[in-house]
Amino acid sequence: MPNNGFDGNVFPDVFCIEEIHCVRVDGGGYDCRVTLYHDRASISVEFAAAQRDPKLRRGRFVSVEWLPETISDHGAVRIGGLCVRDCAASGFNPFQSVPHSWCVDRHQIECARDLWDSSSQQLRKLLFETFWRGLHARHTIDGGGACER
Repeated sequence: MPNNGFDGNVFPDVFCIEEIHCVRVDGGGYDCRVTLYHDRASISVEFAAAQRDPKLRRGRFVSVEWLPETISDHGAVRIGGLCVRDCAASGFNPFQSVPHSWCVDRHQIECARDLWDSSSQQLRKLLFETFWRGLHARHTIDGGGACER
């Protein structure tokens, strides 16, 4: 459940995964530490997972499964997990989640954000395929896509 236990105005519902590191722990499972980015908030989170989710990787859009109590551990907020979101989610502008490390010219991102907001659904699909994938591809080692098909 996104934003469980939090005021929805504090954190956005959808973030972009900027960095993700999962480490196998003794006894099985993984400890994951993730940097999430949105223009309104950039946060580090961590959670335990029984197995590694291949859908959780850089450039993916996710919602946070917040825990009822906020616990910070070594600079990261402990959460229940992350849910991959469809990049075509209605009402979500992906250009609100372009990390500064991907594009330092924020004027370009503002223009893309405005263009997205004023575009039809068909043009949004073209914008996403052209610009988001281009931004993401330059900053991904494996060249993987940023969106669930």
